[in-house]
Amino acid sequence: MDLLTLIKDRIGRFFAWWFGELAGCLPDRLRLLFGRNGRKLWISVAGDSVTFEQVKGEAVQQLGSLDLSQHGLAGQAESAREILSGGKLGQAEVVIRLPRDRSLRRTVDLPSPALENLREVLTFEMDRHTPFKSDEVYFDSRVTARDSQNKRIKVDLLVVTREVADRAIDLVTGWGLRPDRLELAEGPGEDREFNLLPARLQKVRAEATGADKLNKQFEEMVKRSRFVVRQKRSRYTVTELLNEVTLLLPDNTWLLQFARKGNNLTISGYSVKASALIGLVEESEMLSKVSFRSPVTTDPRVGRERFNISASVLSRSQE
Repeated sequence: MDLLTLIKDRIGRFFAWWFGELAGCLPDRLRLLFGRNGRKLWISVAGDSVTFEQVKGEAVQQLGSLDLSQHGLAGQAESAREILSGGKLGQAEVVIRLPRDRSLRRTVDLPSPALENLREVLTFEMDRHTPFKSDEVYFDSRVTARDSQNKRIKVDLLVVTREVADRAIDLVTGWGLRPDRLELAEGPGEDREFNLLPARLQKVRAEATGADKLNKQFEEMVKRSRFVVRQKRSRYTVTELLNEVTLLLPDNTWLLQFARKGNNLTISGYSVKASALIGLVEESEMLSKVSFRSPVTTDPRVGRERFNISASVLSRSQE
């Protein structure tokens, strides 16, 4: 592994963790505002039937459907790819949707202190409020009422069995997609506030998204650095230019100024015959458009002609 790859790998791991931790601190709605293009891909799984829909705002576009009983695993993946190729999905939010009849909803009454560790409390008491044990379901909840006088809260609890959810998740991940949400396919819009996707997968998704962004940023940085290197390699250095001019000018010439700004070079000084310098400098393969910036004058104090010459610096590719 070369140094660049090693640095990219280590930085990627750190920021993937960091993005994941930050994402986990945000509500689902706010987290999904980052890195999204406003589109959603609904994948509704009901038995052996899978439907694909593209959602943009209130507009829902049918992409196609898949009968799992008619395909093996390889055929399912190929058919899914063909269906998805018909949508402009880009960075769309991937949402798995399950039938409402495969879920269970309960209103749970709890003491107010439970709010600090609500998920842990619901996990511990799952078999008290549902027919299931905590390891048999995935769930999400939201607080619907608070009674400050009696220090109680009411919690809307939505659960789905892991058997049903895992089958749908395995299907989607097997097609190379990373699900962002697991919700119910029917019902009022408020039900979409629930995300039944296991917290483990949510973190993996956040880490993957963070890592993808970091990789793109890193690749862009590499491209820019390579561009800078190419630019530097294509330009003559000041040392090279000074050496070139020194070799071209006769020994009876003194330089007082040698300055480069961008692709412009300025040289000035004294010479016994300044008018001959233009032709000498024009012989350089590094310079072009050589001319006097001001008229040549004679300085009686030194007995030589004062000159001020400008030239354009060529790139190596222009030689």
